[in-house]
Amino acid sequence: MSCLVAFNEEKTSSVLIVDDQAGITRLLAEVLKPEFSRVLTATSGQETLAIIAEERVSLLLLDVNMPGLDGLSVLKLLRNQGFDGPVILMTGFGEQVFSQQEMARLKVSGVLAKPFDLNELHQMIASCLSGAKKNCSNL
Repeated sequence: MSCLVAFNEEKTSSVLIVDDQAGITRLLAEVLKPEFSRVLTATSGQETLAIIAEERVSLLLLDVNMPGLDGLSVLKLLRNQGFDGPVILMTGFGEQVFSQQEMARLKVSGVLAKPFDLNELHQMIASCLSGAKKNCSNL
């Protein structure tokens, strides 16, 4: 049993996975399906905004570098619209490209550099959902 299932025994939460690379969203959806009651996916910023307008999302895994509306722009819009759930940013840049102030202002829960380790992802998600904010972020 993974750390997420142990934390989320009732599987009452939902996750939205956003990445313009369909292979990544499919992989993460399969990996996280046993952990969440609902696994939603999106491949663009506009699709993300539409889903969150209609669905209650417990956790957002959000790719930073997407064509059109990028991840940080999406997050800024969501925060301005009142979305206050935990957000883990996924980036392929491999290095910190965000200021601490901006991440704090946007209430980013964590940042994962691609390619990421699935165990690290599980640990970060479990920390975010348990409310252990100080253990959730690797900024």
